Amino acid sequence: MTRPVYLDNGNYYTDVFFSYSRKIYNDRIDLKILDILQEDNQVTNLGRVVMLAPPNQGSELVDRMRNGWFYRFFTGPAGQQLGTDPDSVPKRLGPANFDLGIIAGDRSYNPFFSARLPGPDDGKVSVASTQLEGMKDFLVVHYSHTWLPGKRDVVKATIRFLAQNSFAEMP
Repeated sequence: MTRPVYLDNGNYYTDVFFSYSRKIYNDRIDLKILDILQEDNQVTNLGRVVMLAPPNQGSELVDRMRNGWFYRFFTGPAGQQLGTDPDSVPKRLGPANFDLGIIAGDRSYNPFFSARLPGPDDGKVSVASTQLEGMKDFLVVHYSHTWLPGKRDVVKATIRFLAQNSFAEMP
């Protein structure tokens, strides 16, 4: 999860994070551990974090599908913990207390899932559920969940956030 990132302007940032979709739960747990270590002055180089399509408020799809045998078979016990209820893993992790940028998509090619999600969504995650208290910047792009990470403008926005703590292009 942690890798040094070199940027074209020659700046070097250590421990910069880039996460996508459900893996973000593991990364947020790792960041919570890093936060505890930072309080004890054991970690001093946590850089900026970018999350793509994270279900930070839990997944509304899990709420609707968790009791189905098909869902339980493919996601196992961990899949039961990803809903929006107060005891779910995402709800227990709390707000971001690090430099966090979130990119969410609002295009879907999955009408079955989109019909079960409130408001704009990327076919797997609602835009509203991606947001997290304490985030520094938020960007909505017109892509679906699956294709969002490989899009050139998403990659460029990620690099901008890692360099300047903002998705906005500088003049």
